[in-house]
Amino acid sequence: MIFKKPKFTLDNDFLKDKLYEDSLLGFNVLKKSDITLNKKELTLFYPGAANDIIRPLLLLDALANFKQATIILADTHLNSNSVLEMMQNLTNIKKFKKKNNSLTFKFKNKEINFVFKECDILKSEIPEFDIYFERAFQLFRKDAKEFIPKIIAKANKDALLISDYLDFKDETLKKINFPKELNYIGFYKKSGVLRKL
Repeated sequence: MIFKKPKFTLDNDFLKDKLYEDSLLGFNVLKKSDITLNKKELTLFYPGAANDIIRPLLLLDALANFKQATIILADTHLNSNSVLEMMQNLTNIKKFKKKNNSLTFKFKNKEINFVFKECDILKSEIPEFDIYFERAFQLFRKDAKEFIPKIIAKANKDALLISDYLDFKDETLKKINFPKELNYIGFYKKSGVLRKL
């Protein structure tokens, strides 16, 4: 079954205040591309996330047809209260379910579950995922040679791997052509998208 792309009610003024215009352009161009992921339930993994909830939501909006999504934010320091406040400002949704290290909300019959993984992800177990997203993370992982092989191993079939410093090499990965404006979503301007075969 194919689900229609989710239509989040995101506060555009809030987005423009938090993201550079070029970055928003990158996500809007991605939304119009033919890069998609159709899955009833999916997991997005975002290492080095800090408290950034905006970009994963924009990615889901741009790429995924789903009913339920889990977004795993991984970093050494995370603040769920800051995330909750930003979420309310961004979506205008006031009802959230907060439990331990997770934050869940429903919107238009879709369930979004944020999971906060406070750890050094380079030394921790990596979850299985359907979308991998990293931004300005290359600096932290460049000396952890085993990290990328672990990421590739945990990618589910048809998973999308999105990075602004795409140095992933494996015969199970296929590079996807993408609009040049996608470079704006990152920091290093070497963005790319791979799909796990």
